[in-house]
Amino acid sequence: MSSILRQIPQEVFDFFRYDPENGKVYWKKRSGQKGVPGKEAGHTNRAGYIEIRFKKTTYKGHRLAWALYYKNTKTPQALDHINGERSDNRIQNLRPATAPENARNRKKGTGRTSRYKGVSWYNRKSKWQAQIKSNCKSLHLGYFCSEYEAHLAYCEAAIRLHGEFANLG
Repeated sequence: MSSILRQIPQEVFDFFRYDPENGKVYWKKRSGQKGVPGKEAGHTNRAGYIEIRFKKTTYKGHRLAWALYYKNTKTPQALDHINGERSDNRIQNLRPATAPENARNRKKGTGRTSRYKGVSWYNRKSKWQAQIKSNCKSLHLGYFCSEYEAHLAYCEAAIRLHGEFANLG
């Protein structure tokens, strides 16, 4: 397993440049076979994040983007992609976050009974159930006749509890 670091080495400023308009990191200097000046650095991993290999270490693209834009080798503990798109590393789409804040902005998982985040079918009552997590606790928001009503209850709670990190997805 590759190590993904939060501390970025000073050398990156010599080898990479960042375009904040499109969120891409480009090579400035030749480095190995893939590091060709002017070429976009990195690849998209299975989870959807851009990863950039440099000096036998893998760095997340959004961390390099942040470091290059702010000219600082230390990046926040967690960086949140505001729009939820993991490969969108435009600076306006990145914000510092705590791990719980970052988790609040996740999209709805796949393979659920509902098309809405925080909503599931509850067989025993034959109704839609709305739930939300806050401070590591699951909060029951109620049972509803329609999936959409349960979604509205989730949205209201998410905005109240999660503020700017609420993902209503």
